[in-house]
Amino acid sequence: MFDPANWYWIKEDGSIYSSASRAFVDADDTAFVAWRSAGATPTPYPRDELGNESEAELAAILLPYGIYVRLADYAAAKRYALETGGFVCGGHLIATDRESQSKIGNGALAATVTGSEFATSWKCADGSFIDMNQTGMLAMATAVMKFVSSCFSVEAAVVQGVQAGSITTREAVDSADWPAPSDET
Repeated sequence: MFDPANWYWIKEDGSIYSSASRAFVDADDTAFVAWRSAGATPTPYPRDELGNESEAELAAILLPYGIYVRLADYAAAKRYALETGGFVCGGHLIATDRESQSKIGNGALAATVTGSEFATSWKCADGSFIDMNQTGMLAMATAVMKFVSSCFSVEAAVVQGVQAGSITTREAVDSADWPAPSDET
C-alpha cells in the first residue's frame, strides 16, 4: 500500500529516490532493501508532459502530504507557516492568516482616511478585543506588515542560498534568520 512518507521512485538510470530520507539512496541502502524485502516495488520516477523525468512532478505528488522534495518548497512552507501563524503586537496575539492580513491593511487604510477620528475594537486571535485609534491601528498594521515582509525576505535569501549551494539541508533552512513573530524584544 502506498505510503507517501516511506516510498521509493526509480529513475531510468537506476537512481532511487526515498521520500523517507528525502534524498536519493543507493540500491543497497538498508531501509530500501528492507522495504523491497517486504514485497514493495519502487514506482517509476514521475514524468512531465513531454515525457521527461521531472523533480517538479515528484514534488507535486508529495507536496499534498507535507513532504518536500526541494528545499525551496520546504522554505516556502516554513515561511507560510510563520507568516500566517500570528504575530504578538503590544502583548496581543494578532491573527496573520491571509484574510486577516487583508483586514489589517484595510484597517490601516480606514485609519489613514478617517484620521484622528478613527476608532475600532480589533478582535485578537484569542477572541479578546482591543480598542484601536488611528495611531494604534497604523502601528499594528506597520508591525505586522514588516513581519510579513521579513518572512518573504528570509525565504528569498534561503532560496538564493539553495540555488547557490550554500544551503543544502532542512536544518540550514530552519536555522536561517527567520523573524520572531512579535514586536517585543
